[in-house]
Amino acid sequence: MVNWIGLALVLVASTGPMAPQNDADTKELQSYRLTMGGMNKLSLAMRSIFTEMKKDPRVQEMTKLTADIKALEAKEDMTEADDERLEGMRQKKEQLEQAVGGGMNIGNEKTLSDMEAKVKQSDAVVRGLRAAGLSAREYSKLSVTLLTSTMYAGMKKSGLLKELPKEASAENVQFILDHEAELTAMQKEWASWDKDMR
Repeated sequence: MVNWIGLALVLVASTGPMAPQNDADTKELQSYRLTMGGMNKLSLAMRSIFTEMKKDPRVQEMTKLTADIKALEAKEDMTEADDERLEGMRQKKEQLEQAVGGGMNIGNEKTLSDMEAKVKQSDAVVRGLRAAGLSAREYSKLSVTLLTSTMYAGMKKSGLLKELPKEASAENVQFILDHEAELTAMQKEWASWDKDMR
């Protein structure tokens, strides 16, 4: 099964998909349909977002910090000064990740409008979405629908779920099952871009 949940950091969320908090959002998400056209747009957007983010001096600093952290962690005889330096580098990297994350760190929002507003906080994300012809609203709906439908598809395939809950779209769950090979290939590609930045 496609491990989209494991890709949440790359795609949309550090904490998982938003649970709709109002009827309008629930209806909007229930009527949204996953398509390969939409997935291809999402893949193009992700590529553009990563390209834009690599230009950010903060991302470049994070990449250097990551290498420095790994080198220091590999040191055999760590001194107290090394421990303090390592802790300082980790804190700096975490601060940079928070600052850069912007629209990539979604997941705690209560409504689609909140998620859309959060996505728009990152210039790199906005430019990437624009390059792919995706609005922040569609990106939000696509992300939530993709993650929830993948969760249900995994449960259905493993036999843990005999009947889909009423909020799930049987059509979207079947889309995930029917396109497992293509979605797995996309996941691997996205993960490689993410790895390049870490």
